[in-house]
Amino acid sequence: MERSRQLILPPSGTPLRERLDVWFVRNRLEICVRAEVEEAGLLRALGGAGRGVFPARAALSAKVEDRGPA
Repeated sequence: MERSRQLILPPSGTPLRERLDVWFVRNRLEICVRAEVEEAGLLRALGGAGRGVFPARAALSAKVEDRGPA
């Protein structure tokens, strides 16, 4: 059985979170939200520490891409 990834997402009710929630439903994805974080720097810090996967702008992809198992 594949281990599901835990997500670090913006809080419910924010525009980005609403778009993500719609995308999850459209793609029939069951998600596990580990944390809801407003501050982008904290979001990246938690993700970078291996605490979960988080959404990032395409412009930041080189800085935040998966670098293998933590």
